[in-house]
Amino acid sequence: MKTLRRNAQLRRRLDQIQQEIDALRQSEISQLKRNIEEAEAKGDDPLGDLARQLMQELSARKVRLEAMREQAG
Repeated sequence: MKTLRRNAQLRRRLDQIQQEIDALRQSEISQLKRNIEEAEAKGDDPLGDLARQLMQELSARKVRLEAMREQAG
């Protein structure tokens, strides 16, 4: 009897764990990771592209900031 109860408890816990795993696989971070891996498998560099885009935006903002400082001064 104890063995049957223990087995039932273990099965419930396994079901809970499986649900947690499924939820993690559906999370936005997990989907982003898969998208990055797929792009890299095609030879793309999505993180490098993002870094370059951020550097361009940062440079443009620095230029604007300097222009604003010159106008104020």
